[in-house]
Amino acid sequence: MFHLHAVTGPSGQGHETTFAQIVGGGLGIDPQAITYRAGVQSEQLIGNGTGGSRSLYGAGSAFKNLVAEIIRVATPLAAAALNVAPKDVAFSDGQFMGRNGSRGIALIELASQLYEQHGDDHPLNLTAETVTGANYPNGCHIAEVEIDPQTGVTDLVSYSSIDDLGNVISPELVRGQVHGGVVQGAGQAFSEAVIYDDNGQLLTGSFMDYAMPRAGAVQSIETDTHAVPTGLNELGSKGVGESGCSGSLPAISNAMADALRRAGAGDLDMPYTPARVWRHLRR
Repeated sequence: MFHLHAVTGPSGQGHETTFAQIVGGGLGIDPQAITYRAGVQSEQLIGNGTGGSRSLYGAGSAFKNLVAEIIRVATPLAAAALNVAPKDVAFSDGQFMGRNGSRGIALIELASQLYEQHGDDHPLNLTAETVTGANYPNGCHIAEVEIDPQTGVTDLVSYSSIDDLGNVISPELVRGQVHGGVVQGAGQAFSEAVIYDDNGQLLTGSFMDYAMPRAGAVQSIETDTHAVPTGLNELGSKGVGESGCSGSLPAISNAMADALRRAGAGDLDMPYTPARVWRHLRR
């Protein structure tokens, strides 16, 4: 089992999956054999926490550098195990092989042998770091809404997006983050509001009163990506965490403005609750 440590902690983004994919893919080992833990005090690591859509290209780039460092340190150790010169050892797909291909040792096997010899003072307990530049993900989001003029109820019937996120490590997690962000934006657009009464008493102080989006808030979400890799980090990746919410708020607002104008009404600020939309149309 390989254990990865960094500062950035997940809150649903899937760090455990992407970091294991980066390291597992680079070392030729099953990502299922890799665990990730964030913020372990005894590791005394320094780095950015989770925020600003930077975890993947920040910590992920450091893990890519860690792969190279592990191979560099392990090569002479593998050479000793194979009884050949380090210059005669090559690493590929999880295996250290002699140049003539006659003998080899898997990285996992080598790591196990080293643990038997050194215990917790393992020579492959290594760290790596990176310094990344700011990058600028971008995209196009399109929302289609239908308003019932008799009730003011609005349905977000279709939503499509395409995002340039640079190199994508996990398409499934990207789709999940965009979907979640779109629904978050839809919640802000159609229902979420902090309301006080005339005496300053908060009326929306719990989820019984504060209208969060629910299943079915968005009937259809189609997402895709168009990669333009960046040269400002080792992965060539850009952030995705805010894509869905940043794109959905203006897309939904523009769709609402277009629909209201077609009905002869002017613009309306969020949230587009049925009561507010109904009153606006009546005016």
